[in-house]
Amino acid sequence: MTIPAFTRGRVQVMGDGVTGSAQIDFVFHDAGDLAVIATDAQGRNTVWTHGDQFTVSGGAFSTGAIHFDPSLLPAGCYLTIALVSDYAQGYAFDGSKLDTAVISNALDKMALSIQAVEARASRSIAVPATQEGELPLLEVPTSWPKGHVARMGAGARLETVAYDPETLAGQMTSAAGSARAAANSERNAAADAAGALTARRGAEAAEEKAIAARQDAQRFAARAESTVGAPARLISVAPFGGIGSTNVQAALEALDQKKAPAGGVAGNWSVGGTITSGGDLVLRRTEGNTRVRAIAEEGSAFIDADAPSGWSAMFRWLTGGVNRWSLHANANAETGDDTGSNLSLSSYHDDGTASATIFAVDRASHVMRIYSELQVPGQEVGDNSLRTANTAYVAAAQDAILWVRDERPSGEKGGYADATLAWFARPLQTIEVNNIPSASLAENRVTLPAGTYLVHGVAATYATRSTQLRLQDVTNGVTLCEGSAYYARSAEANSGTLCVIGRFVLASAASLEFQQYVNTNADQALGVSVNHGGPETFAEVIFRRIA
Repeated sequence: MTIPAFTRGRVQVMGDGVTGSAQIDFVFHDAGDLAVIATDAQGRNTVWTHGDQFTVSGGAFSTGAIHFDPSLLPAGCYLTIALVSDYAQGYAFDGSKLDTAVISNALDKMALSIQAVEARASRSIAVPATQEGELPLLEVPTSWPKGHVARMGAGARLETVAYDPETLAGQMTSAAGSARAAANSERNAAADAAGALTARRGAEAAEEKAIAARQDAQRFAARAESTVGAPARLISVAPFGGIGSTNVQAALEALDQKKAPAGGVAGNWSVGGTITSGGDLVLRRTEGNTRVRAIAEEGSAFIDADAPSGWSAMFRWLTGGVNRWSLHANANAETGDDTGSNLSLSSYHDDGTASATIFAVDRASHVMRIYSELQVPGQEVGDNSLRTANTAYVAAAQDAILWVRDERPSGEKGGYADATLAWFARPLQTIEVNNIPSASLAENRVTLPAGTYLVHGVAATYATRSTQLRLQDVTNGVTLCEGSAYYARSAEANSGTLCVIGRFVLASAASLEFQQYVNTNADQALGVSVNHGGPETFAEVIFRRIA
């Protein structure tokens, strides 16, 4: 047969994990004429072996295909099939007879070997068979003027370009200068980093020294206190870091990361004082707010004012350096039995001199004495106007009562009950005392405002047999209090006094009746007259509002 013209002898297919075959568009004899190479997503090549990774169909001096497991060529990988040859002549003539088929096959094999050499030659100059995409055409240009060099041009073809040594040298010099500048920049950055690391290590070492110095200072202070019998107050030092005139302890506290602000000590701070007896420790800030806080990361936090017996321990509030208020345990000496060091709140005049003691609390008896006027809301429910809580006010609050009676002229009988075997209202027509605003009496009914009350009521009865009193809220249909039962015999015309005592609450104003229940009736069922010349009283009720 005749071998077709050379077609570059290479096929590439992209993997997708699904397709399991690739068509070969060039002529080959068998699998020995094929190099099959798989390239993964990282550019690594794997040579496939016939019978293991792939099989062949077609060939026999024709085109064909290879077949493989799709999982061997997933997406992102590609497969290269190249024409190769072992350049061996495997055909022989036996006897004197010429076999035209053998000769044809030998010639075809030779043509394939030549094509394999051509395919390899086209990939020479360091272009591997696995090069992705179309291979560049490395054919030497037919025209190559003097002073020109070759470069890869359009269409992946070699082309010539003029060569200027001076221009190339200048470009190389410029590139070298840029490289040197980049190297110098990297060296400078490295030096800065090394300097920062050194500075940090120095700061850490300084902090460790400061902590050690603080510990030494605390030990020295303890020794000084032990020696002189009094605590060391203040050691002045020169300005340190971002802190103005300060002391050793404040400087050490500023170095302590757990106690100093993350951004350092802001504002203009100063701590002053002396070590002399009676010296003050002053914390001053010339701008912004100043707070003194006791912060406990674990456990409780305390701010103590500690003074010996006979001396005041106080907290004072000042305005512009002038006294305004003080809360203090006073200078009363402690003599045992919880006496002394009593608590008091005091005020001061504009010039800072003592004005008055507002209140005092005795530590032993717990009695509070108030030395200024105390104002409280009014007696009326819902009245928030302030009233002076003097003796008259308290007495009036205690005497918030309504006292009503059933009072008749001398010689008049109590009269018949209004009903038998049923509750009826006892007559009430006289107000003895009324200190409860909006309380009133009309038609045997008492009207009271909302509040909490105590009631005490009594009434006379005569020959009514089984009988009892009660206090009834007729507005809401509720019995508020019931009295004790009593038996007044009718045969002997027996008389007696009924009573009702109790406590009740009215959520809103209501009308109340003082009611009685009787089994029998008589002309003096509600009381026997005395006829002594004064008023006859047959019933009375006292209401006291307590809240």
